Amino acid sequence: MFSMDEEAYRIVVSNLYANGALNINFENPYLLSSGVKSPLYIDAGVLISDFGSRSRICGSILFWINRHHPEIDAVVGIANGGTAWSSSVANNKLIPLLYALPKPKDHGLNNQIVGELPHDGAKVVVIDDVITTGKSTLETVKVLEEMGTKESYSNMVTDIFPNIIS
Repeated sequence: MFSMDEEAYRIVVSNLYANGALNINFENPYLLSSGVKSPLYIDAGVLISDFGSRSRICGSILFWINRHHPEIDAVVGIANGGTAWSSSVANNKLIPLLYALPKPKDHGLNNQIVGELPHDGAKVVVIDDVITTGKSTLETVKVLEEMGTKESYSNMVTDIFPNIIS
């Protein structure tokens, strides 16, 4: 389910490094949102404010989508890290954008996915900024399947963590 081409890795890592988004602390490991402690913390959010980095990384994601899943009907960003990336991708593809919350809202319609799928059986790409365990992505795919998606694919700004801490 998770995929990133070698060239995309180079683009992401070089942009993370150039923007000071790679943080290493062996003495006092960082607590990640997944609950995992790691000596490496990636602050992928800083890339959003750098137009060049944002453009190159969104271009890499679009290339991956157009190469592997050109038939997608919508893009789903995982809040908060994946929403800006998915917005850029959806705008470039001219397709609907949705975003996934970690849990259903406690007000209104109690939705966990905000936005509407274009039709039953829709094919979607789920985007997050950093994947550590994959739990939030898998939970999002499960909710999307319950909503009627036919196929869900995943992409992220970086999935470096599974290669380092697994």
